[in-house]
Amino acid sequence: MPNQTPQQIPQPTAAPVVTGPVANPAPTPAPIVKPEEIAAALLNAVDSRTQRAERSVMKSFAEQYGMSEQEASAILEKAKAEKASQLPEAAQARINAEKTKVEKLLIAAEVKAKGAALGLVDADTALLLLDRSGVKVDEAGTVTGVDEALKHLQEAKPFLFAPQPTGQTANVGGKVKSTPPGDAGTVRDDIKKQLFGG
Repeated sequence: MPNQTPQQIPQPTAAPVVTGPVANPAPTPAPIVKPEEIAAALLNAVDSRTQRAERSVMKSFAEQYGMSEQEASAILEKAKAEKASQLPEAAQARINAEKTKVEKLLIAAEVKAKGAALGLVDADTALLLLDRSGVKVDEAGTVTGVDEALKHLQEAKPFLFAPQPTGQTANVGGKVKSTPPGDAGTVRDDIKKQLFGG
C-alpha cells in the first residue's frame, strides 16, 4: 500500500475578541411619526395623483369631443358642483319618507277640520275612502283640494255625513257641540304651527 498521510482535520478556533468599536452597529429606530402626519401625507399623495389623472382624462375627453381643455374643465366643475349640492341617496330617501308622513298628517287634519263643517261622522273612514289625487300640500304646508275631495266623497258615500244645523258640528260619539263659525281650521292650524313653526 502506498504510504498515505492522514489528513489533518482543522480544529475550531475561538472567535476573535473585538476590543474597539463595533463594525456593524444595530440600526437606529426610525423617528416616531404621528398618525395625523401620515394621514396628511397620504391625502396629499392621493390628491396629487387624482389631479394628474383628472387632467389626463380631461385632455383625452377634450380631444375626443373636439373641445378645448378649458371647456372640458368648465363642464367638469359644473358637474362636481351639482353632485356636491345633492344629498346622499339614503338621506334623501329618509327625508322623502318623513315628508310623506307630514303630508299625510296635514291632509288628515284638513279632512277632519273641513269634514266637521260638512257633518263628517267618521273621519278615519273618510280618509281611507277619500280620492287624494287632487289633494296637494305645498312647501309652506298649505293643503289644497280637500274641499273638492270631500264634496265628491259626500256625493258618493252620503252615509258618512250627517245633516247639521248651522253653527254646530258632530263628534264621532254623536255628541253635538257648538263651534263658532271659522274655528273649524284650528286643529289644522295648530298642527301646521308645530310642524312648520309658522
